[in-house]
Amino acid sequence: LEFRRVLFRSFSDEQLPHFYTIATIVISRAGGSALAELAAVQKPSIIIPLEGVGEDHQVRNAESLASRGAVVLLRESALTTLPDVVRQLLQDSSLRERLSQSFSHAYRSQASEVIAQNIVDVLRSSSVE
Repeated sequence: LEFRRVLFRSFSDEQLPHFYTIATIVISRAGGSALAELAAVQKPSIIIPLEGVGEDHQVRNAESLASRGAVVLLRESALTTLPDVVRQLLQDSSLRERLSQSFSHAYRSQASEVIAQNIVDVLRSSSVE
């Protein structure tokens, strides 16, 4: 489904990097992987956390980023305001830039390497002979 400059697609792993590249803004849930991908590409994002699952981790993820000015947090109870929020982001390039910059501060590009090294260090220090 296409409507003017809006592109709706079902989820697709293979095409996701291309969609991020062409997107002006992204609307997403707040799972850890999704947020890490968005932080990596630093796209202005409207985050709608899935509430009440996994000890509310999506809500906490979204609140953490929203408190740092990295995303726009939209609760499911406020979904009727989504068109207005999208319109505001599309019309305000300085807001999009601020969101992108704040997202860049939340992203740690070497996080996997640091975690892997920490695991190796722990395993080495606690090795059983």
